[in-house]
Amino acid sequence: MTGLKISVCFWNLDQPLVEHVLKTFEEGGIVVSYYHCKERSVLHDRLKEDPPDVIIADFDSPAKLRKIVEQEMEPYFSEVPLIFFVEGKNESKIET
Repeated sequence: MTGLKISVCFWNLDQPLVEHVLKTFEEGGIVVSYYHCKERSVLHDRLKEDPPDVIIADFDSPAKLRKIVEQEMEPYFSEVPLIFFVEGKNESKIET
C-alpha cells in the first residue's frame, strides 16, 4: 500500500529540524517531496508556479524572515497551510 504523498517547502529551517520532520513523516507512512527556500524570490516563484502542500517555518527565526513568509503566503493561505514550529522555550509564553 502506497502512503500519502505530500510536497513540503521548508522556509529557512535548520537541517537537523528538517531531518526530524522528514523522519516523522516517514514513520507515519507519508512520502515527502521537499525543497528548502531561503530566498524570497524562490519562495514567490514556487508559490506562483507549483505551490507545495504545506510550508513549514521556524517561529524563532528573525522577525524579518517570518514577515517575508507571511507576506508571500497571504494570497495562498486558503490553499497552502503555513506551519510554524515553536521550540520548548516558547511553550510557556503560549500557554500563559
